[in-house]
Amino acid sequence: MVRYFERIHLPQVDSTQRYLKDLYVARPDMPATLVWATHQTAGYGRKGTPWLSPPGKSLPFSFLDRPQESLHLWSARIALSLYDVTAFWCNTPLFLKWPNDLYAASGKLAGLLVEASWRGSTLEVAFAGIGLNVYHTFFPADLPATTIESLGEPPPSLEAVLDAFEARYQEWIAVPATRVETAFTQRLWKKGPFRIHGERVEGTLLAWRADGTLLIETPTGLLSIEGHLVDVVWPPPVYR
Repeated sequence: MVRYFERIHLPQVDSTQRYLKDLYVARPDMPATLVWATHQTAGYGRKGTPWLSPPGKSLPFSFLDRPQESLHLWSARIALSLYDVTAFWCNTPLFLKWPNDLYAASGKLAGLLVEASWRGSTLEVAFAGIGLNVYHTFFPADLPATTIESLGEPPPSLEAVLDAFEARYQEWIAVPATRVETAFTQRLWKKGPFRIHGERVEGTLLAWRADGTLLIETPTGLLSIEGHLVDVVWPPPVYR
């Protein structure tokens, strides 16, 4: 496989995302780089939510790139890469939960966090942080999570998962935006309820667009709304 990323492995780190952002500050001309760890002690997700990373059982990694497009579209390409890689070893349906999680019916498999550095209105560099549950482990009773191994075949190694992800990422970043829109919409969990502007809204998610907007069918009609204003109420009634 032709490598896209310069790759750095850390036996232990507080957060691959923090490490990579600090590394970029010291080396702003660095190439596309991926950092992964055997043990991450203080990973974080959206809104600062902690991410548990059992040593050797999960795969925490972060990478930086310089996308020449919106972060909405770039993030979708990453999510699709993650979905494809995970689905290869799993024998059960998977879905993307808006905006940044990968799920099976039995629980959460992975989370994705995108951050960026800007110079005025110009995007300088973007960082993607991913936590992926790979091998059997025990999760707290109140944490609905699962692993690739629990849903299918155990990958031969964590590095094999990284290699597969890197290959899929190279493919997805070359795909036209319209295909990304279609594929991302197909893999999304569609059923509400949703929380919009603090209000609970029943409905069905019909489409995601590359500009970051969602099209939601509600009892009062179609709603086109910026994605960052929408959260899926979780777990949905069908999983309670």
